[in-house]
Amino acid sequence: MRRVFFIARLFFFLLRFFFHLSFLYESPVFFTLFYPPPPHTTLDCKTTMVVRPSTRGDTESLTRDDDESEEEEEEEEEEEEEDFALVGYRPPRGKGKSSTPPFFEEEEEEEVSSSSTKKRGGSVVLSAPSIDDDFDLEVAKFKRLVQTISPTPGIDALREDFDLEENTSLKAVENAKIETEDRARLRKRRVQLAAQRRMQRLEEELRLTIVEEIASRDGAMQKITSFQNALSQRDVSDASVSNKATEVRLNRVEKERKQNLENISQLVLDAKTEAQKQREEKEKQKKVEAEKKLEQEKRDKEIQKQKEKMKEEEQARALEEAKQREAEKVPTVYATAEALEAEKKSLQVLYAARERVAAYSASLEAKRERRTIIQRLTIHVQQVACTKDQVMKKADDVIREFLTPATPEHIRTYAMITLSKKILAQCDVQVAKLNRYAFALAEVLARCAAHIPELSEIFVALLREACPLALPKYYPFLKSKYADEKEYFKICGYAPSEDDPNSFESSDSYANRISGYMLLYGSYVQVSRAVVQNHPHSIDQAWAWFARLLNKCPPNRQTAVALESFLKHAGYEFVKTYRSQGVKLLLVIAQQWIPKLESARDADAVPVISRLRTYLNERKFEILPEGSCMPKTDTSSLTI
Repeated sequence: MRRVFFIARLFFFLLRFFFHLSFLYESPVFFTLFYPPPPHTTLDCKTTMVVRPSTRGDTESLTRDDDESEEEEEEEEEEEEEDFALVGYRPPRGKGKSSTPPFFEEEEEEEVSSSSTKKRGGSVVLSAPSIDDDFDLEVAKFKRLVQTISPTPGIDALREDFDLEENTSLKAVENAKIETEDRARLRKRRVQLAAQRRMQRLEEELRLTIVEEIASRDGAMQKITSFQNALSQRDVSDASVSNKATEVRLNRVEKERKQNLENISQLVLDAKTEAQKQREEKEKQKKVEAEKKLEQEKRDKEIQKQKEKMKEEEQARALEEAKQREAEKVPTVYATAEALEAEKKSLQVLYAARERVAAYSASLEAKRERRTIIQRLTIHVQQVACTKDQVMKKADDVIREFLTPATPEHIRTYAMITLSKKILAQCDVQVAKLNRYAFALAEVLARCAAHIPELSEIFVALLREACPLALPKYYPFLKSKYADEKEYFKICGYAPSEDDPNSFESSDSYANRISGYMLLYGSYVQVSRAVVQNHPHSIDQAWAWFARLLNKCPPNRQTAVALESFLKHAGYEFVKTYRSQGVKLLLVIAQQWIPKLESARDADAVPVISRLRTYLNERKFEILPEGSCMPKTDTSSLTI
């Protein structure tokens, strides 16, 4: 196929070449490109004619030589035209021969011969007429030249000879043109015929080549068909072999599967037997472990009894040591006797309450019930708002759910302890940030305590346990009395640090917690009996607290923070109740207690001293504290 394609491309290329060549051959440009003119001719096909005197013998010999040369040139022309028809171009002449086309040479010879025969005398050089009709211009120039010459003898005869020669030259030029055109037409026809013959030969070669290609293609297709048949036969044989191999493999797989099933069934039976043996062994081990557990429980009970006995002995020793310390009258704490007696009663109440709920708190069966009580009380405490309707509603809800006579005693006691703890937990979160929130919590607690007075005792006991200054009671730091600072911080009520459980909170954090506790305690004792009848811990406890603090506790930063916070919420009701006596007590604080605090020159106590001075100097105890007069309703009371 490549060979056919190449021959076809060559054929069309030669066809286009001869087509363009036929057009180029008609124009004079073709001869100027392929046949450069001789040195004595110009590109516009002008020739030079020399007219000189000559004899007749010279003329005759020149004529014979010209005829012989014309015959030789015609023979060469025919050979070159045949070559030109085959290859498409005329080769250059050999050495010593002119490269001018034959028809130009013949014109030149004819013009020379005609001019030599016509002109007989004189030695005058004239320009031959050109093909482009410039002869008239030359004649005009010659006439003007003759007219300018002075009259001489024989000038008229010379003019007559020139006119005759002019006519003869014109006729010769016309005849040369006609002959040139005839020769050009003949050469063009010969070229076209040669191109047609060449094209026919190329078409025949193309046809033969196509026939050969078709024959070779048919042979190749036969070979391909034979190869395909051989391959199909081989595929059929391979398929039969693969089918037989597949059958053999399937049979082998089926045998292996059956064998595997038998093995698996045997393994299952062995596993069941082994599992039965293991179950029997486990049952035996369980019996042995149960017996060992019973023995261990007996030993644990004995050990527990021994521990309880040792604990009782330690408590007895501690009581004896306490009695011995009291006998020795070591000043380990700053507190009045009345305060210590009140603390003792509070601890007895709290201890009795804890004893009542000890079994209930440790019972696994009541775990869900305890969780429910904690969740309900947490919701009630968090929903307390600074409105009278919301306070009354939350107090009634707590009383109705947990503090009715129909409620079992252990559940009621557990609820009272939980409620007190939840309210005290708000001192760190809400009361320290929003002081007026203490009045709402205190009134809810007072209303519940008026229904069950034991709640008030439990709350006060837990408050004094968390904040000893609520008694008030102050522990001085004595290295001889405490093993390290941790023991002292624990007794004073410092909370563990959030960052490091092995250490305690900072002094600033402890002071803020004291402020929250005392704000709540001051709000609780200032609840008027006109608001809550049968209030078990009213404003008379405020007088006792002021007296105990001023008589026994030393002035320092912690006691000053407790005093300022308690006075901020309970001062108005205290002065309103005790009038002039209450004012006198405040004068003692301003004139005696605060100067002692200032004399200590404690930089941390400066802010609290400033707040106390401002409260007393501006007589803020005559103004209702902010948040004590709650509105009846508010949008926050819509909480479910």
